[in-house]
Amino acid sequence: MYILFLAVQGICLSVLIISLSIYSDIFRRILHFAAFLISLRIIFRESNPTFKIIWSFILLIFPALGLLLYAAAVSQKSAVRDYKKFSVKNISKANGKCAEKLENQSKTAYFIYRYLNNISNSDVYENSDTELFSCGELFFMDYLKKLSEAEKFIFIEYFIIAKGEMWDRILDILIEKAKKGVEIRIIYDGLGTINCFSDGYFRKLNQYGIKSASFNKFSPFIAALFRCRDHRKITVIDNRTAYTGGLNLSDEYINLTHPHGYWKDYAVKISGDAVSGFTELFINSWNFCTDSHDSAENFLIEYPEKYSSKGFAIPFGDVPYSKNPAGKLVYMDIIRHAEKYVYIVTPYLILDDEMISLLKFKAFCGIDIRIITPHIPDKKYVHSVTRSDYKELIESGVRISEYSKGFVHAKAIVSDDDYAVTGTVNFDFRSFHLLFENSIFMFRTDAVYQIKADYLKMLEESIEITDQFFTRRSFIKKFTDALLKFFAPLM
Repeated sequence: MYILFLAVQGICLSVLIISLSIYSDIFRRILHFAAFLISLRIIFRESNPTFKIIWSFILLIFPALGLLLYAAAVSQKSAVRDYKKFSVKNISKANGKCAEKLENQSKTAYFIYRYLNNISNSDVYENSDTELFSCGELFFMDYLKKLSEAEKFIFIEYFIIAKGEMWDRILDILIEKAKKGVEIRIIYDGLGTINCFSDGYFRKLNQYGIKSASFNKFSPFIAALFRCRDHRKITVIDNRTAYTGGLNLSDEYINLTHPHGYWKDYAVKISGDAVSGFTELFINSWNFCTDSHDSAENFLIEYPEKYSSKGFAIPFGDVPYSKNPAGKLVYMDIIRHAEKYVYIVTPYLILDDEMISLLKFKAFCGIDIRIITPHIPDKKYVHSVTRSDYKELIESGVRISEYSKGFVHAKAIVSDDDYAVTGTVNFDFRSFHLLFENSIFMFRTDAVYQIKADYLKMLEESIEITDQFFTRRSFIKKFTDALLKFFAPLM
């Protein structure tokens, strides 16, 4: 129904604009002049050169469409500014000497901390355990156990929450915990959950004492399609335990259904001091969604437990349209300082020239650069764009494999047995520039070694791309891929 309504709007707008252009020479001139001025504005602004090219092309060749898209995009920048207004400053009581210890052990990790601290108030923590779950099934068993142990609060923020066995079992625990006085808050993305539940479903949860909020509520109007989405995946329990990764709360993520074969994904459980970083990220989103000004300090409960892990962890969030995209630049810094290897897994590989050049440079330097992407895609047109950069990367020495057992949705980078990042940030334009994201940077924690070990197992279940792959591709396929690549920033 929503799709039909959107299609009707698109047709009506197109007919109106085309009619005015045909029958009104003045309107057509105004349209082209406005598109030209906007193009100049984009060209002289500080932004990604790729975005400048694609926006200028659309505005000058298709001025009506370009102006509509640009107006929608500009409206979302104000939403991002509003989000920042609601963001609380980092007030968690991390060890004051933690940053100094990190600097003594790794300048690379320390400067990543300084960067994240300056652009997003992220803090660095020790006294924290990190544990990787290499599939949704393992994650879910542990997740239910920890939910059932909650005593004070449960915060849940996910792009997709869908009806099914997974959600039913989670909800049973949430209802039971709410009866016992545990505070339950849920944030769901307005687009990610569309058609997953009946209208008013989350409001009805209030009767059980469960609070909920929609992030950028979806509306059946074309402008709503361009709203910045909340792609984050966070659960916080009592400020004692947190989870993040690529997993949403839907049956396919724990392989109860198989729309694309076996679903391969990552989740990380964080215990200890670093959980405070996720508590603050959630409160930022909650304040934005509900127009509230809750203080994260009320939820930063301290515990006496000491953890054996000697590494460091930095939870961080990312916002759209940032001049300093956290996820992308942290990935690039890890790649830039790699001395032995860089292993990357991502469901979507849609890169700009800056990232491609860096990967090629490190490969030419002799660094072992490996990338795993899906062999079975969830979106065929995006998969075509993912494959469009293979040839250039492989010719420089980057080794690319496709996971053949099913669909790999994990997002992670690990390097030199020292550094790793996992969370929600894909290696693509949308994650780097257009979505609210979150991840965790880890230096020598247990999950760093676990990600490497699982990556090597994934390679055994993957098909390496060779020269034969390119000789089999038809001219039409290559042309289609190139065309899709040009419009990649809009995907």
